[in-house]
Amino acid sequence: MYRGNRNYIFHTTLITFMVIAILMVIRLIPSFDFLGQGFRRADIVSDVVAKEGVDRTAPAAHADTVAERAKSVVKAPAPVKVKADSLSSHKPSSPGPSAGDTSAVKSPAPKKAPKVTPIEDFSADGSALDAFRAAMSRSKNRVVRIGFVGDSFIEGDLLTGDLREYLQRRCGGTGVGYVPVTSPVSKLRRTVGHTYSGWKSYSIKKRNGAALDTCFMLSGSISVPIDDNATVTYRVTNAKSCLKDVRQVDFFFINRGNTVIYATVNDSTGMVFTPPSDPMIQKVTISSPVAVSSVRFDFENVEGFYAYGASLHGAYGVQVDNFADRGSSGLQMSKLTVAQNNRFNRLNPYDLIIIEYGLNVVASGTMRYTSFEDRMSAIVSNIKACYPGASIIVMGLSDRSSNQDGDYRTMPEVKAMIKHQRAIARKAGVAYWDTFTAMGGENSMTEFVDKNWASKDYTHVSARGASVIARRLSEALLETL
Repeated sequence: MYRGNRNYIFHTTLITFMVIAILMVIRLIPSFDFLGQGFRRADIVSDVVAKEGVDRTAPAAHADTVAERAKSVVKAPAPVKVKADSLSSHKPSSPGPSAGDTSAVKSPAPKKAPKVTPIEDFSADGSALDAFRAAMSRSKNRVVRIGFVGDSFIEGDLLTGDLREYLQRRCGGTGVGYVPVTSPVSKLRRTVGHTYSGWKSYSIKKRNGAALDTCFMLSGSISVPIDDNATVTYRVTNAKSCLKDVRQVDFFFINRGNTVIYATVNDSTGMVFTPPSDPMIQKVTISSPVAVSSVRFDFENVEGFYAYGASLHGAYGVQVDNFADRGSSGLQMSKLTVAQNNRFNRLNPYDLIIIEYGLNVVASGTMRYTSFEDRMSAIVSNIKACYPGASIIVMGLSDRSSNQDGDYRTMPEVKAMIKHQRAIARKAGVAYWDTFTAMGGENSMTEFVDKNWASKDYTHVSARGASVIARRLSEALLETL
């Protein structure tokens, strides 16, 4: 029945108040994590309701930046006189807000990173970087090799690709350096074209019963050909400006039998190598009068053959080798033997080794890492024995944030680990670089995420974020010269 024009003002008003009531109830739901993803509290009146004690009209206050330093390398006092955190590069002018301080502004702005975060020298006589300095002084006439050992933080040539680029632009050098025979991220790595087939691979973490404990070097991986059809190809890319003009390729392996190696350069020139039988690492070298754009290796009589990878480089300048091992704590590096690694170092001598671990060790609720400190100190000392001609830098942990009462803040466990990492460098008498400070210090990861420099897990940096850290590390290295 037709009822004429009805008045809907009451119904509209009722629905409006119901929606507002629902939104106000949602506002009371606290922030939470679900399936590894943090969800912030929804607050529809956050822009009009100021938190108690916060003056929204005043500019945000920032803590003091790093104090001015007279030298680029901090000389640490004798180990017995240094407290665990005495070489912290700076302290805030006032303590930061605690996790439960509800009057704090959400996601406080990080302290600004200093122009150059210096490398700290924990050697007794200030000589931790002497080998690197001496090599860099001759970089126009020889290759300066930097080995970068770490976990997923550098996987796929992340960070190391940009570090290589910055140093090669300043100091010369070409090529991507070392690339393993197989890699779980070969299709994602842009700095080299890398294809392979017919291999079974082993890592220093997972050997699957293979008797390989005396075979591993810095890469932490070994590949064994399944049969004579095994092959691996490397192609030069233009992802970075200094990758081209490769004039030398070194291929590293152990040949316990009578394997024949066939190399094809630039899809045309063929070479045959018949290396002697030897239980130790050896290499074959391709020197080319023209730029190498590709090289393929094939094999015959593969029984007793173990392959590591190839190094693509020029005749001088800087070379940065990426030795990433996803998920590694670094403790597996205790299996490196001095004899095998001394041999590799003679074939491919290193002037600097940077050790980046800790990301897979930090755990929520764990504030002491004494066992990790003791074991890693011994490992760093063993690496010094394996590569006696190299300077060594322990790279500190990057910032990492967690959801703390609705705000993403630096995990307190990160700061705990950093103290232990400094102690590792001190005990081993090597250098240390503070990645945390270089990023910007407290809560810098939130800024990285906001700028898309890091992923939403508030742990891993993106390619852009890695480039920022690489640039700051390159500046610190060059500042020491």
